Amino acid sequence: MIKRKAKTRKLTKQQEKFVSLMARGYHEGKGGGKMSIADAYEMAGYSPDAGNAYRLYQDLKEIIKETRNDLIDENQCATLAAKIIEDIMLDVEVSPQIRLKAAQDVMHRTGHDKPQEIISTSKVSEMTDAELDEQLASLIESSDNVKELKQG
Repeated sequence: MIKRKAKTRKLTKQQEKFVSLMARGYHEGKGGGKMSIADAYEMAGYSPDAGNAYRLYQDLKEIIKETRNDLIDENQCATLAAKIIEDIMLDVEVSPQIRLKAAQDVMHRTGHDKPQEIISTSKVSEMTDAELDEQLASLIESSDNVKELKQG
């Protein structure tokens, strides 16, 4: 039996979307937290089922890995750098000032949004966590990436 490369396998639209979500490392999961395998499974259009989500992940793991490697090979390191910045942005243990800066940086670097000017009479260091979180949420919600993921 001849072993074929994983990426030559024909995938359904849902499988392609699942592979893309997992390979690119999107983090917009349920409730704004980090996306799980189950979240990616549902975002790809499948009915909620954590067991089947994990089985699909196991089945497509090599294709996901190859797709991620292709992104790097195609000089899309900026996407991976943006993922790292997104990790910082979503990490609740990181200071709100750094998270806000990371959110602004992600939007600027990915080119999906025009940078928004935030008019504030306060210095970031003088703002409350709630005020910073409100601005961060506003920036995230205006992101084309978030709009695209919500549309499915």
